[in-house]
Amino acid sequence: MKKLTSNELAPEDDTQGVLSKEDAVNIAHANASQGPKDLSLYNVIANLLDDGWHVVYLPKEEGMRGGGGPHYVIDLHTGAIVSKTYER
Repeated sequence: MKKLTSNELAPEDDTQGVLSKEDAVNIAHANASQGPKDLSLYNVIANLLDDGWHVVYLPKEEGMRGGGGPHYVIDLHTGAIVSKTYER
């Protein structure tokens, strides 16, 4: 997947309706916090790709028992969770 630059997000004058990185992380966190895992054990990484914001919870400690955390794809315009998978 292609990582987008800020110039490719939207024309300079038309940034309304584009979800910020912070908003995408907050959406993912609100959903992930409903699960059984302790989110303080994970680093949160967010990247904008051509299909939306990818918000990934990666274990802070390698080989952490219980596997990886959730990986979200969040729509850039609506904020909807397009997909949610778990890294194993």
